[in-house]
Amino acid sequence: MRPLTFARMILAALVAVLAVGACVAPRVAAEPEDGTPAGSIGIRLVDVPAKAKDDPRAKLYIVDNMKPGSTITRRVQVTNNTGHRATVKMYAGPARITDGTFMFDEPGATSALTSWIHVDKPTLTLDDHEDAKVTVTIAVPADAPEMEQYAVVWASLTTPGENGGIGAESRVGVRVYLSVGPGNGPPSDFSIDAVTGSRTDDGRATVRAKVTNTGGRAVDISGDLKLTHGPGDLTAGKVGSTGVTIPPGESSDVVFTVPNSAQLPDGPWSASVSLASGVHKHTKDQSVTFTAPADSGPASRSITMPLVVTIIVVLAAAGLGAFLYRRRRAARSADQ
Repeated sequence: MRPLTFARMILAALVAVLAVGACVAPRVAAEPEDGTPAGSIGIRLVDVPAKAKDDPRAKLYIVDNMKPGSTITRRVQVTNNTGHRATVKMYAGPARITDGTFMFDEPGATSALTSWIHVDKPTLTLDDHEDAKVTVTIAVPADAPEMEQYAVVWASLTTPGENGGIGAESRVGVRVYLSVGPGNGPPSDFSIDAVTGSRTDDGRATVRAKVTNTGGRAVDISGDLKLTHGPGDLTAGKVGSTGVTIPPGESSDVVFTVPNSAQLPDGPWSASVSLASGVHKHTKDQSVTFTAPADSGPASRSITMPLVVTIIVVLAAAGLGAFLYRRRRAARSADQ
């Protein structure tokens, strides 16, 4: 092996080291910006039944259990904040719960529950900053199945398109969680099954709480996370969760993403998760560690770098040995 060839081998190995180092460097991304959607029309529930006065969900949504053949009424208030006179349409649309999310169907869709819902003012014409109250009546047929169903009472505003084109519809609504059955309906509750820590691909620390709906009604879960007793007895600030809706008998993850946490130590940390749905509240304390994805981070570097260094040492030793061997042969030939 000639000296020039040996030098090229060492150079190639060094380039390989630099390339590997670049691949496993931790990725840091900016935190997403919080966006505030521009408001046009607003809607809120006005009436809360006395039996549900202590339930925070009943102050936001129409949540009730009804016997077949019974009727209830609720009022909603609609406000025009568009800056001009507007005509608002009122109607009920179907909804469902999918993968922990309360999902709305497209305008024009119907369901059994929406056929039971009637609004006394299907159309409102409001001046800017004017509001009006709309009565929502739900009449359950005598032969209605005993189950929980979901819907939304919508306030809809259509903006005409330019030059007579198709307009855009914006709408806001009040959710309806309606259970049909005798008495007060099935009880609702949930359990926090497990709390685990991980990191996203961009290095942010994330805590997931697996929650199971153990009752007979859908639950809307949200809450807070506290991280204490971290490395060096560090404490992180309180973190809010994403909200999830879970139907009876199913499970979903409540996710907490710690802001500005790419450089936060992995742990272990003492995690305290407090979650609530209406009057039901539960807390679970568990130790968590923020593990990096398998293909990046310090763990990968600790495995990959020694391997590359070992290859360089082996190549260098082999090249040096071949170089010295050739020099000795050349010296012997010159002496003969």
